[in-house]
Amino acid sequence: MTTDLKALTADTSIPDTALIFGADDPTSAQPSVYPIDDVKAKVLEAPAELEASTTAAASLNVPHGVAPTSPVDGDIWTTTAGIYAQLNGTTSQIAIAASMASTYAKQIVIQVFTSNGTYAPTAGMKLAEAFAFAGGGGGGSGARRAAGAIASGGGGGGGGGKACGKFTAAQIGASQTVTIGAAGTGGTAQTSDSTAGNNGTAGGATSLGSLLYAGGGGAGSGGGLAAGSGGGGGGGTVSMGASANATGATGGFGAFTIGSGGSAAAGAGVTSGSGIGSGGGGGPAAGTIGTAGGAVNTEAGATGGGSGGGITAADAMSSGGAGGTTYVSGAVVAAAGGATGVAGSAGATYANSTGPLDRAGAGGGGGGSHATTPGAGGVGGLGGGGGGGGGAVRNGANSGAGGNGGAGLMIIVEYF
Repeated sequence: MTTDLKALTADTSIPDTALIFGADDPTSAQPSVYPIDDVKAKVLEAPAELEASTTAAASLNVPHGVAPTSPVDGDIWTTTAGIYAQLNGTTSQIAIAASMASTYAKQIVIQVFTSNGTYAPTAGMKLAEAFAFAGGGGGGSGARRAAGAIASGGGGGGGGGKACGKFTAAQIGASQTVTIGAAGTGGTAQTSDSTAGNNGTAGGATSLGSLLYAGGGGAGSGGGLAAGSGGGGGGGTVSMGASANATGATGGFGAFTIGSGGSAAAGAGVTSGSGIGSGGGGGPAAGTIGTAGGAVNTEAGATGGGSGGGITAADAMSSGGAGGTTYVSGAVVAAAGGATGVAGSAGATYANSTGPLDRAGAGGGGGGSHATTPGAGGVGGLGGGGGGGGGAVRNGANSGAGGNGGAGLMIIVEYF
């Protein structure tokens, strides 16, 4: 069979089993053979049009092979793993074999660490975005004192810091060590008459190798005798929050002096900035109502806990302070302080629960004071919330214990 190439059009049917020759004169016995490039240029003249696929055959078939050693822009080939193309000097996989979908068909993978471990990137990861949440500080327990004397509630623990970073596969390497900051423990209930409350402990730092660091929240001090208590300072992206001094004269300093804990005089914890947890509330020296932890914006670290309620010289009992305020979907959220004799509410957890992945935990509320059954401080939410301070009590009964801070957390989002 002969075909006149000069007469070829986009609609010309070319038998797929024939070798195509062309002839200047179809009646001549001597055919003219055209170079194959001329045939390609004519048959695949832009825009190329292929026959529609049918149940019997596809429009185009590119047999499986191996990747070219030095592909050039525009090359397309297939292997048993999928279809590839060379575009702008880079090889891209544009389709994946069904048998390999479970391994490679990933757009995003999320890894969550709640304990120490090793981050080993998933095969094919191009970029990792990490969110490190440090542990929150524990709240102090309330003081225990005789009737007719002032006893203050324990100071709230500072919120843990939050650090975020994006890293290439080359920066991550084969693996990175993940260290999760421990939750600060709340001060134990005071069991001895006429004794100040016990201090909490600071939260631990969370890190991703040497690439990312978030400092833990400082501890709240125990309630004082005719003195207040101090809230722990908020942790930051380069340092830990300081713990309050034992007498509560000052709250713990936050990272970069932002997010400091409330003092016996100032009361409420200080609002924090980006990446820094807020300070815990300080217990007033007059033995009055507990104060709130500092507030945070949506880019900041965790909130501090509220201080516990105190008892005045007139034996008036009081409620605990609220945990620090945060904002979720435009709504104001804060753990409530306990009423007289009631424990503070626990701080909320967001990042590994119901809220945005990049949101730190919330601080617990302070416990209310009572003559015989004071409330304990609320625990901080996972992701560094500060623990609430415990309520004060009269001699003969145990004071309210400080709430534990929220443990640290690491969330890594991988992109392919």
